[in-house]
Amino acid sequence: MPKTALVESGGGMAACYIAGVTYALAKHFRDFKPDIVIGASGSSGTLSYYVAGQPESMKRIWLSLLSDKNFINPLRVWRVMNIDYLIDEVLKKQEPLNAEKIYQSDISYFIPSTNHRTGKLEYFSNKTGDDIFESMRASMALPIAFNKYIKVKHKEYCDSYISASVHLNIEQALKLGADRIIVVSVEDAHPSKLVNLFYNFWLKHQSRKFLKNYHKEEKESYVIPDSVEIIHISPKNNLEVGTFGNSKESLQKVFEQGYKDTVNNERLKSILRVTQ
Repeated sequence: MPKTALVESGGGMAACYIAGVTYALAKHFRDFKPDIVIGASGSSGTLSYYVAGQPESMKRIWLSLLSDKNFINPLRVWRVMNIDYLIDEVLKKQEPLNAEKIYQSDISYFIPSTNHRTGKLEYFSNKTGDDIFESMRASMALPIAFNKYIKVKHKEYCDSYISASVHLNIEQALKLGADRIIVVSVEDAHPSKLVNLFYNFWLKHQSRKFLKNYHKEEKESYVIPDSVEIIHISPKNNLEVGTFGNSKESLQKVFEQGYKDTVNNERLKSILRVTQ
């Protein structure tokens, strides 16, 4: 049997599409069990519930709980997106994530984040005893929008375009020996010009060491061996939500879009057994 990896990109609230894909994998292809899972930024929470076997909780979070102004509030300019609220209130209390199931899972789960001091991409994992909640917090800590760096084991981390990148995380899956990679991405749903403007402003104010390593990671290239099978799932139509869009109606539509694209994916159905 091939060693299979499931790799999901970041994308802020656009990752609701990825949540719909992941829910479809959990419900429509229930016999599918990836060997490796890599969840970046906005997808790390989704994949944590997937690995823990809690797809219904993941669905309720995206469709009911993330529209709360305690999480995203454009008028709260010092912290538009409150990741602490998401982790400490939503994931720990309102829809408690069973972290023990993640640590005990046969799936090797990796969460990427950017080292704020070095500018390098680093990975947390359920196989190395990393705190799953702090790993997610570090992966989701958007510069400026969250305005806070997360300290894990005496190092500071944040989200960035390299940690949210799908191609660098595909490379990680290859390094881990994956023969088949299911790639779920919303990278084509580009952030707004305003988001890019603020992000580039933040980037320019980082240290020379950070920028040197960051740009080296950003330009990293790799070759996918002919023996490795890649299955891509991404939106065929424009998404109705952007990085900070969180209206219930839009999230519902985008979630359903991801779900439908997955259950109707002929290539996926040809390699995975459909279970109802």
